[in-house]
Amino acid sequence: MTRTWSRWPILALLLSAGLSPLAEVHAAQPSSADERLPALLTAKPLRAAAGDDELRKLLIDRYNTAVAEMENRYKYFMAGTASFDSLLDVAQRIVHSGVEGTDKPSERLRFRERFLELAREIEKMQKARHEAGRISDADLQSARYLRLDAEIQVLKAKKLASSQQNH
Repeated sequence: MTRTWSRWPILALLLSAGLSPLAEVHAAQPSSADERLPALLTAKPLRAAAGDDELRKLLIDRYNTAVAEMENRYKYFMAGTASFDSLLDVAQRIVHSGVEGTDKPSERLRFRERFLELAREIEKMQKARHEAGRISDADLQSARYLRLDAEIQVLKAKKLASSQQNH
């Protein structure tokens, strides 16, 4: 008769050593506080107006596509199953398409403020991962750069919107 290994002694050994085989799975599940997505990702998709030309329709579709991609990548990132690098490319696409999608400084400002909220959430998550020893200093600095750049762009957009209102 061959002896089969029971999982219980192995589980007891892992738990007594402070290791939980479910820790990684549990950490990957977003908590109720993490489930709240930034406003940029929860806003309703933009819709083309009746008189919009083909270019405007394409700009709107491109923007909505970038937001949908970011929403999915962001959820995976928050769950710990996607890297920060996977967010960088789509972040650039969102900024590009969001700014190019309108000529109105007030709309550009609103978009940049929403992107800043997203950048802050990403940096907060990266800071927690860094403190837990899961990412490098360089990865944390990349997230900080994203947030700082977003803050700079908000200030520039505020300045432009203010000067447009005064003229």
